[in-house]
Amino acid sequence: MINMNKLLNNINWPKFLLLFFTAVYFSSTAGGVNSGDGSSYSLTKALGEKLTFRIDDYRQWTLDVDFAKINGHYYLDREPGLSILSVPFYRLAKIISPLGILPYNGLNSAVNRESVLQSFTYLSAAFYGALGVLAVFLISTTLGASLPSSLITSIIYGLGTLNWKYSAGYFREPVVASFLLLSFLFIFKYVLSKKPDLKLLSVSGLFFGASLLTDYSKFYLFFIIILYLLIKKPDWKILSAFLLGFMPFFMFILFYNTKVFQSPFTNPHLHKAYFSWMKDPKNLFATPLVPGIITNLVNNGPIKKETLAFFQNHPDIAKQFALELYHTWSYKGILIQSPFLLPSFLGFFFLFLKKKKEALIIFLSGLLIFLITSKITIFWSGISQDSRYFLTSVAFLTLGLPYLLDAILNIRNLPVKITLFLPLIILLSIALYNGWYSNLTQFAPGNTGFYRFELKYLTQPLLSLNNFKLLFINTFPNIFNLPLLFIYFLPFLYPLIFRRKK
Repeated sequence: MINMNKLLNNINWPKFLLLFFTAVYFSSTAGGVNSGDGSSYSLTKALGEKLTFRIDDYRQWTLDVDFAKINGHYYLDREPGLSILSVPFYRLAKIISPLGILPYNGLNSAVNRESVLQSFTYLSAAFYGALGVLAVFLISTTLGASLPSSLITSIIYGLGTLNWKYSAGYFREPVVASFLLLSFLFIFKYVLSKKPDLKLLSVSGLFFGASLLTDYSKFYLFFIIILYLLIKKPDWKILSAFLLGFMPFFMFILFYNTKVFQSPFTNPHLHKAYFSWMKDPKNLFATPLVPGIITNLVNNGPIKKETLAFFQNHPDIAKQFALELYHTWSYKGILIQSPFLLPSFLGFFFLFLKKKKEALIIFLSGLLIFLITSKITIFWSGISQDSRYFLTSVAFLTLGLPYLLDAILNIRNLPVKITLFLPLIILLSIALYNGWYSNLTQFAPGNTGFYRFELKYLTQPLLSLNNFKLLFINTFPNIFNLPLLFIYFLPFLYPLIFRRKK
């Protein structure tokens, strides 16, 4: 008989989770899809090939949509973090991609050799996205959740949210979520340690700085972190240690902004060339708050016109965004996309009973991100038509789940335990389905369509080997390159899954 508890305890779960989810996300990419990922890729190529911030020679990847134009030169029109942090991956991709196999094993005419180079470059996003799954697991255990509940929660975050879809692409939201979670993790490790090491706070500051380089708009969390540290352990050495890690990235942001936009305190989104109306800051947060909150929580269908009142008053902008599509396409709020968040809210009550201040800082951070993002004018992320801008909020709000699971597991009355678990299992299953389906319906490669695959493409009979192959290859179009991933990258970082015997 296999001793399951012994097996669970012998597995090095942090290494396993990082390896497994990096592999899943890497297998799920198909390379470049459109300007949404192409613009960030253009800066990575510019840096990797010519060590320049100018994307003049790589503008084709922006599809003449997502770019900034300054003094006759073209630049990235969003934060550069993902592009810069992916340059080492790009250089490695240049070496290994000639050995790679075309996504879909070459059966999709939209992919080419550049798609292979992109897929290995996009490994960076897969790796950073998997770091978020790891961070969910480690925060859960650090704050007292059991191993099984922490594992379930991290897996649900990894597969039951939009983290899957966008970690398999080249988008900044999973990266921001991961870095912020890791920043909070190292703060908690410092504060809760019996022998606190100031280096932990410097590492926390480093991850927070990296998150800011990837998304300037989350700077307000800096003040929440400082307030938490002052309340927990008011000491100038603590703040200095955090700032020591934070400052290198912050100073680079000021340098980058000055170099590219001639102003240290600006935002790349204010310099968009095609979407020029975004140059006016008051246009960026024009969604009415209450309709925005309701829509982004529970919407499950076309977005109501009153929620998009800004566009009704600006028909020229509405035409630019083909707004009529958003009144017919379906948009899922975060409670519909990842319905486990509803019981996760309850889980914060049980975390509050254990760690009051930690429960508050996590929940309030997630709530604040949600409220501010609900005000964004294009909260539905353009033609993505989903809630990816809310992924960072979802990541924080997921952290209540393991403590609810533990509370249910600790109930001794079996009928009551089963009664509580059944609806939770249903919600978790829906989230896993939505996470998978969102990845399945990612954009078609090479800007060849809105969807990579739809269920209407299945043939009769539904339960057939052909349909299984269709679903599998469109879920994991890059799985043919998985052996190369293990050969040239992962073994150097995570050679062992199982713990060494003491």
